Order: sequence, then C-alpha cells, then structure tokens
Amino acid sequence: MNEEIEIYNSILLLAQSLIEGIEKISIGVEEFKKKKELFESLKQEQNKYEDEKKQIEIQITTYRTQSTNHGKNEIDKENIKKEKDVCFKKFGHEGFHTCDLPGHKCKDKCIKKNCYNTCHLLLEHDGEHTCESSHGCKNTCAACRNKYKYFLYDEHLELLCNEIKCKFKCELCASECSFEDHFHHLNTTYKNHICGKEHNCVKKCEKEGICQIMFTEISKTYNCLSGEIINYIYLRPDVSKEVCHKTIPSEKMTHDDEHICEKIHRCDNTCPDCKSFCSLIYNHTGLHEFTHRNKENCIFTNIEGNTIEINDETGIRKYQVKDEAVAKNCFNSCKRR
Repeated sequence: MNEEIEIYNSILLLAQSLIEGIEKISIGVEEFKKKKELFESLKQEQNKYEDEKKQIEIQITTYRTQSTNHGKNEIDKENIKKEKDVCFKKFGHEGFHTCDLPGHKCKDKCIKKNCYNTCHLLLEHDGEHTCESSHGCKNTCAACRNKYKYFLYDEHLELLCNEIKCKFKCELCASECSFEDHFHHLNTTYKNHICGKEHNCVKKCEKEGICQIMFTEISKTYNCLSGEIINYIYLRPDVSKEVCHKTIPSEKMTHDDEHICEKIHRCDNTCPDCKSFCSLIYNHTGLHEFTHRNKENCIFTNIEGNTIEINDETGIRKYQVKDEAVAKNCFNSCKRR
C-alpha cells in the first residue's frame, strides 16, 4: 500500500513539473516574438538612417563641387543634420569661426547715420555694413512740408526737397503760386505767393464820410418812472463801409492810391438830440439836414412840477423829470405839449 502511494506522489510531481515547463516555454516564446519585432523595427530605422545619410552626403558633395564661396547656392538646412557645426577653417585663421553651411547673416549695425538696423549682408562680406532701408531724411523742406531728397547720412546743408515749382497757394485767391522757383520766398526779395492774375480789392473804403446807412426797426418797451410801460419803435442806424472797387494788378499784392468805393458819401455829422446822421453829401455847404429818429440822447425836464404830459397818436403819455426820451421822435416831440 505504501509503495502505491509513493508511486502516485511521484506521478503527481512529474505532472506538475511538466506543466511548469510548458508554461515557461510559452513565456519564452512570447518574449522571443517581442524581441524579434523590436529587432525588425530597429533594423528598419537603421536602413532609413543609412538612406538619409547617403542623401546628405550626396547634397554636400554637390554643393562643394558647385561653389566654394560662403553664401551661394543655399542648401535646405532642415535636411542637413549634423551632430555639431564645427568651424571648417584651418587652425589659427583670422575672422569668425564658421561652419561650411551657407546663409549666415552679418550681425553688425548699419553704418548710416541715425540708423539702428542690422546689416543685411552675408557674414564676412566685403564693403560697408548696410541695411535694406532707403535712409530717407525724416525732416521737412525749408520751403514746404515735403521730405528732404537727401539721405540721413549725407551732410546736406540746404534743406531741399524734390519740388521745382512753388507749391503754395496764391495769397489773394485759391490758385497756385505762379513762381517757378520753389524757394522764391526764401531766396528773393519777393516773399509773397501770387498767381499772376488780376484780383478785385477786398479792402474797406478809406474815403471820409458815410458809404452807406440803413435803418432797422426794432420793437421795444420803456418803463417810465411813474410805472407806465410804453411800447415804441426804435430805429437803429447801421453805418457800413463799402468794399473798394479798384482792381489789383497782376504780380502785385495791392493797388496804388487809397481804397475807395463807388458810392456818393454822406455827411457824417450827427444830430445832438437823436444822433441821426445828416442826409446831405459829404462836405456840403449850408446847414445840416436830418431825418430824425428816437431821442436817445435826451431826458425830460420841467420848470414847474415833476410831471410832463405829451399827447401823441396813442393818447396822453405821462413822464416824470429824468425819464428818458428814447420813445419819442426828435422831429415832433416838442410840438405835442
């Protein structure tokens, strides 16, 4: 009986060992498959790298064959990969350390006066450092508001622009100045801008007397000292000077002699009571003649008492001493008491 048990246990141990062996074999097969896939992937990457390396070597060989000057026939830098850009010049060389790839730009500043841009030329170029700007002068012409035609770095003494003809407007009208010299108002004795045509004078008449007088009717009220309110018409005299009728010759800013209009001038003497102007011509002989208006230069007075009664077209008006007579007419107020 004991022998049978031992045989049975041995069989179990053997079976268990077989199972464990089979499991290890399965694991080994899976690991082998993974390693094989990894190896194939690495092999593909290596082949790809070798192909790219060959292409780069071909491009570099072609470039060196076609040109020996730095900066010509640029190669696409994105397709050229190096572990390190080592200076390709001989030991102890002068100047910058540079690789053999083209396209490196100069980093020095532009030499032009008041310019702060970087040089646009290639590294180690010949000649001066310059940028791509036109360096136009930013100041304005002394004769107009245009820009200078000179550059910032030029030592220009005259403040000139590209214009030849004067660009200003005539000072007497809206036409262009007729001078061909752009700087005539700076270089000649004639400083004005004129178009060369005749112009009507716009100055006021300087002749003595009154050119024109108009009367404007204005409705007003006057509050008497007695408390009465009087409505009246105020005649306001509007005196004006007419415009000169003479013509200004071409090439001139004004005409000769005084400014005069074409109107017959009236006498400028005024009535002492109503301040109306004389209706006769200037420098007339004899007495003055007036078309009287409101007595704005008078007040009421009385010998006896404080009340003055005046009978006009609206009835009896009562004034007191020191009342103004502006509501009454100079021509007839004294006849209505």
